Amino acid sequence: TAITVGVGKAAKQGVLIKDAETLERLKDVNTLLVDKTGTLTVGKPKVTDAFWSEEITEEVKGAFLFAEKQSEHPIAKNIVSYLAEQGILASLSENIKTIPGKGISFDYNDKAFFAGKLDDEPLEDSFRHAFKTLQNKEATIVVLKAGDKTLGLLGLKDKVKNEAKKAVNNLLEAGIDVFMLTGDNEHTAKQVSDELHLSGYFSNLLPQDKAQIVEEFIAKGKTIAMAGDGINDAPALAKAHVGIAMSTGTDIAIESAEVTLLHGDISKISDAIRLSKQTVKTINQNLFWAFFYNVMAIPVAAGILYPINGFLLNPMIAGGAMAFSSVTVVLNSLRLRLKKA
Repeated sequence: TAITVGVGKAAKQGVLIKDAETLERLKDVNTLLVDKTGTLTVGKPKVTDAFWSEEITEEVKGAFLFAEKQSEHPIAKNIVSYLAEQGILASLSENIKTIPGKGISFDYNDKAFFAGKLDDEPLEDSFRHAFKTLQNKEATIVVLKAGDKTLGLLGLKDKVKNEAKKAVNNLLEAGIDVFMLTGDNEHTAKQVSDELHLSGYFSNLLPQDKAQIVEEFIAKGKTIAMAGDGINDAPALAKAHVGIAMSTGTDIAIESAEVTLLHGDISKISDAIRLSKQTVKTINQNLFWAFFYNVMAIPVAAGILYPINGFLLNPMIAGGAMAFSSVTVVLNSLRLRLKKA
């Protein structure tokens, strides 16, 4: 009864919990690992700067636009919007492939192109200054390459969610460590971590790296909740003790998680943990009073007082007392609805 009330109350507060076991397990979480883009940040990074090679053509930019259109990643969607605003028309590109955690590759006019994460500083002197500029702005950097030749650098900035700082503070005050896992570069990751006063962060991660970090924390004896919204987060969500997905994220992330936050509101994580503790506390109260009540009442109903004072409990009264025991448990469980989570 307590679990039914707890799950129902969580749903009313915008937290969908798949099963009773998850609700109980949430109370033990002492470490939250959280994705950046779309979880701590709004997930709509805007292109703030673009640097292009003098050799790049409008057609190649169009092929870049067409390839990015095939991706569901928030960065890809905003690159498409930016290029469209610049008046770039899509050119048909082929063999478009997603490289998890890195970007996309595609072919155009029999040439191979790559667009995605920049792992290191470009070799060309013409882009060194641009790279430093984007680094200093703590922007997410996307590179466009034709083979080994750099054709463009794009810098994108994302806003931290309004509720993120309060959410992190609530978790830290509750004794829960919060670490950020991101595929983004070191500079951007540090800026977000410092702004939110996180316990720490890990940058330049691939999907398998996130899952490995979850396993490492578990090996240290931590009870882990992982929060994320993208395809890249799915392996880590599945590995964690409790996977928490944003309803604004991808279907595979939601499917991999046990908890879904409506509207992507991460402030609900601390509410869910607190509700879990309240629910388990109510279960323990119900068990204690049910056992205590029955341990005291059953001997009386069995006639233990008869040799002493001739008292026998009327079976109808005993039946009513038994029913009252069940009613007490239900009423105590319903008190959960009145508690502030």
